[in-house]
Amino acid sequence: FGGPGASGVATLPAFGADYDKLRTRYDLVSFDPRGVGRSEGVECADDAQLDALYQEDSTPDDAAEEKEFVQGQKDFIATCKKNSGPELPYVGTTNAARDMDLMRSVLGDDKLHYFGISYGTELGGVYAHLFPDKVGRAVFDAVVDPTKDAEQSSLGQAQGFQLAFDNFTKDCADRGDTCALPGATGAEVEEWIADFLAKLEKEPVDGLGDRVLTQTLATTGIASALYSKETWPLLEQGLDEADGGEGAL
Repeated sequence: FGGPGASGVATLPAFGADYDKLRTRYDLVSFDPRGVGRSEGVECADDAQLDALYQEDSTPDDAAEEKEFVQGQKDFIATCKKNSGPELPYVGTTNAARDMDLMRSVLGDDKLHYFGISYGTELGGVYAHLFPDKVGRAVFDAVVDPTKDAEQSSLGQAQGFQLAFDNFTKDCADRGDTCALPGATGAEVEEWIADFLAKLEKEPVDGLGDRVLTQTLATTGIASALYSKETWPLLEQGLDEADGGEGAL
């Protein structure tokens, strides 16, 4: 599944119904890669520190805000090294691929049949490179381009999110009054969302419990909901409710 950093142990049961047909021919096995979840997870910060990190302004407007944002990232990395330093050199895609081959061997399979999504395609590609004679059937969905560096990959991902966002806003506009968000065209819906996010930067709204919904958290929520059309209704509902002052969704 996606990531890096996502728990396969938690994700597979959550989406198990989507793979019912696969289960008629295969036993589905997933795992938590090194540093994730039950595999001696890397500890970088406690919940309060993570909340503070996720609420930092990720769209700095001036040099002071940019400095504050960069310092927050540096502090987070330093905390990771402090809490999990001895483990970090052994966490990574190459070692995760080696662990996959160990699991293949333990399960008694001559070949590894593999289904990878997003970062999972990178992991599967590394496995195929390391163990070409052990690869059975492999399906890669939402493929990560291994020829691109981190900056190029981020730009490519941003383009993908923009395409999904454009499709979401166009769908909303095409549905007219049945969409809770204002705008007669996709561009107008996008403009409304941009204005809403700008307003959140100055005036966050109440969220779940004692949390508040900031511009950064709202942007993260929007991006998360763009991965699948199935979550578009939740995105629409969440934006509508947040505009009314309720940011819990």
